[in-house]
Amino acid sequence: MKKSALALLLLLLSGAVSLAQSATFTWNGNDYGTELATINGVPVNQSTGYAGSIEVVNGYELWLLTLPESLDFPNNGYLDCQTIISWGADQWGTRANGTTMDGTQAGDYYTKSGDTNCPLWNGTTMIALTEFHEFIAHRSCGHGICHTYLLDTIENGYGSAVVEG
Repeated sequence: MKKSALALLLLLLSGAVSLAQSATFTWNGNDYGTELATINGVPVNQSTGYAGSIEVVNGYELWLLTLPESLDFPNNGYLDCQTIISWGADQWGTRANGTTMDGTQAGDYYTKSGDTNCPLWNGTTMIALTEFHEFIAHRSCGHGICHTYLLDTIENGYGSAVVEG
């Protein structure tokens, strides 16, 4: 046992074998370009530099994911991806009456999961995301006329990042 542990340590130190960097993260709110809430289960802290953010454009392109430099991701954790997310099917909730939610009522919700990769000059990072969406009623008034419509909002999400290698 000691010999195998010593052999692994020597391989790691020599660079012949490396342990993959990985991180899990969460975010709150419906605004992309938002700060992460937790990284590896630890609340973010801007003052210590243990922080990050996620930015998805048009609901399908991962534009940017930043993670703390201390986690040793490629490009010092600045994952400027600009890659398309491959989303799976929406997973709809069930209403109290047993019917499947479909986005036609306020309070309907669904989750969706997807993945992409972030190839950079010094390593490729695989990224998986899951979002929680909820439909809310929004009322808009103008020129003496009011309309109420349903708005699909992102409430929160979680993800993981693993460097290929």
